Amino acid sequence: MSDPREKGIIDFLLAEIEPVFDFYSGEKSYPASARLHDGTYLPCVAFKPASRLVDRAIRKFEEAKDGTARITYREMVHLQCCIHNMISPHNVEIVTRSPYALSAQHLEILHSAFEALQLDPVGNYLPFVAEMVDGKRFNFYFVPETQFLDIPEGYDATQIVGINPNRTLPDKRYGHKLTFECYLSSL
Repeated sequence: MSDPREKGIIDFLLAEIEPVFDFYSGEKSYPASARLHDGTYLPCVAFKPASRLVDRAIRKFEEAKDGTARITYREMVHLQCCIHNMISPHNVEIVTRSPYALSAQHLEILHSAFEALQLDPVGNYLPFVAEMVDGKRFNFYFVPETQFLDIPEGYDATQIVGINPNRTLPDKRYGHKLTFECYLSSL
């Protein structure tokens, strides 16, 4: 099902944004920024194919119905529909690059380090040091669902030239940014 209102969004994403892959599901997403029709600016939006969300929800609902899930059907519907920060593509006026989006290469380094250290994704994080183009280094922490970093003022994620996993500095530690998801039927 193709939605003509999504065409401009998808054209921009495919031409300008490097896709990244989810640590858990392998699902492809495009980290970007969005300005909504009312002027609201969302700097951290993961654009994803709607088909994967729909397929996953159907599978989870069936597991809850047939009793193979550890939770009730109602709880499963709540988990699949109510806990995500979602925006409708119909509300998006324009998509741009996000100053907070980690590159696919840096995400791969962090995912690999997380796995190599055999960290449990629930409740654990990976400290790392990022080196910027000007030689300054900053502390961050990484959890597997991270796509966007809380970057120190005056910088953006494109200025990161090196990632040193499992390292820390005695300075302030930066984390990840609140992310919204936008599911596109034609992506």
